[in-house]
Amino acid sequence: MSTGFRPLKLFYAQSKSGEINFGDELSPLLLSYATNRTVVASRFEDCDIVGLGSILHKIASTRNQYRLALNQLVLRKNRPVVWGSGFISPTKPITTNVLETRIVRGRLTSKIMGDPTTLFGDPGLLIGDYFQERKKKYKLGIVPHYVDMSHPKIGELSGHYDIKIISVRSDPIAVLRQISQCHFIASSSLHGLMAADCFGTPNCRIKLTDRLAGGDFKFLDYASSIERRDVTAHELDADIAEKIIAHTDNSHHQNIEEKVKLLKSCVQDFAY
Repeated sequence: MSTGFRPLKLFYAQSKSGEINFGDELSPLLLSYATNRTVVASRFEDCDIVGLGSILHKIASTRNQYRLALNQLVLRKNRPVVWGSGFISPTKPITTNVLETRIVRGRLTSKIMGDPTTLFGDPGLLIGDYFQERKKKYKLGIVPHYVDMSHPKIGELSGHYDIKIISVRSDPIAVLRQISQCHFIASSSLHGLMAADCFGTPNCRIKLTDRLAGGDFKFLDYASSIERRDVTAHELDADIAEKIIAHTDNSHHQNIEEKVKLLKSCVQDFAY
């Protein structure tokens, strides 16, 4: 498919309040990096590409706005390309023949999409290729999901001189820089774990509340794409790095390079 050199239209999750969410904001940054094109936010029915994140449940929704959008797509010559998107939680298998599904986040999403041959990989796996800084400053970095940011444990640990609390409401480049500065990452944000994986940094998932939509689903989906063996949620404390690191299996880091090549190839026809 050729779209010329106009800006690429990307459908991705955006906060209705306008607040930044690190994982969502990676979507246009990494698509622009992979294609060397300007990227602009778009409505689903007008987009060229459906971006990273747990957004496929929106497209599969029976709500009127998305049902009408799907009907509009039938009339389009070029179908929107799914680039590493995922579901937020388990649901019955669907078939969306108005989409061109090139790659999805993981095996669980592929099963829902009803195509066992679909390629796997979250575009967030381009982070290490996109962002090269690796200067260490902190023993431990904690990346709470935005629903966990007010948890008392975060406030309790924020005073430690060698612990960095990393806000996903910050500029995404600042978040990547801070993650890259840590020797160990504990995160309840999926893309916090993913960034650490891309930087080759030992990391573990933490669970602070039960407010995270979808529970384990997106973590298991991501893990399946790079053969990561463990995304068990741990309890957070100041010594979590020492407790976990001896048992941390980082063998999945070696699988990321091939995923980077695959993700770039899936949007090569959009690139300059």
